[in-house]
Amino acid sequence: MAVDVNYTVISAASPHPSSAIPWSGNHRGCEAVKVYQRRLGAAQISRVDGIERWVADDDTVVGFATVHAESPKTGRTGTWEIAFRFDFSDGLISNYFLYEDSFSAAIVHSIGGALQILDVEGERYAPDLGNLA
Repeated sequence: MAVDVNYTVISAASPHPSSAIPWSGNHRGCEAVKVYQRRLGAAQISRVDGIERWVADDDTVVGFATVHAESPKTGRTGTWEIAFRFDFSDGLISNYFLYEDSFSAAIVHSIGGALQILDVEGERYAPDLGNLA
């Protein structure tokens, strides 16, 4: 990645503010991306089971995949689709965009209808979502 990489997670369909969801928002620069990755790694155990498709056009590459995740806090698991885009400049990733269904991700982190996330910065809560069971 470029030193000043722009790393953006676009959380579609989530009723929560970005400040409550560690995987949402814009992260600029390698150090900010490292912080983001540590927060996400502490909040959920996730894996991508292969890329379903790659599409390339000049210095842009797009991929489609499925994420499987578990919240250590709630013990809940979930699966959702993602699309991601890499823009390259001088052979390095200059922009990374991840598009996901964050509502499905939020359900993994909800307890009794409220989003509860435990990460390296401690516990955070988002507004009550009602019954998401």
